[in-house]
Amino acid sequence: MDEPTLIANTITKMRDNFAGTSTFLLVINHPQYPAILQSFGLDPGSTMEFGRHDGTLHPPLDVADSVRRIRGNPQFNLDYVGTFLMATISLVADRFSQNHYFTKSPEFEFLRHVRNAIAHGNRFHLRRDEPRRPAYFRGFVVSKALQGRELFWEFMGPGDALDLLDEVERQLRRLQSSPLP
Repeated sequence: MDEPTLIANTITKMRDNFAGTSTFLLVINHPQYPAILQSFGLDPGSTMEFGRHDGTLHPPLDVADSVRRIRGNPQFNLDYVGTFLMATISLVADRFSQNHYFTKSPEFEFLRHVRNAIAHGNRFHLRRDEPRRPAYFRGFVVSKALQGRELFWEFMGPGDALDLLDEVERQLRRLQSSPLP
């Protein structure tokens, strides 16, 4: 399978994971959350353990304590959505970097600047010579005026990030039959 297809498939997989795990936000904030867990035979006061590489277990995470901090906390919902999208963009942009794709379209170059903002604490960090190439997506344009500005939630929202990933995937799939120059 060619590299553009592999990256496009990664975007599809991450979008599916995002949709599936975002459903969790609906469930955990539902008033019947404890009953929902119990209907699956799960104890709302249970713990979760995660294995380590050496075969030992990380100390159990107290699900009930975490749920108490999460439920009804709109900032958690925003943080969760933002963190997942930032991870997805970082993963995809890393593959772009390895394959020198950023220069192939203004949207790909825009993705590079979004990835860099993520890497700089969710704020645009433009070097003296940036932007070097046109970097835009829909009504968003990378310019010096963005220096220090927050990426998520001031500049873009989650729907905008998903739109960007959709556009990047669309362009990658179009390249499946014709290799990138």
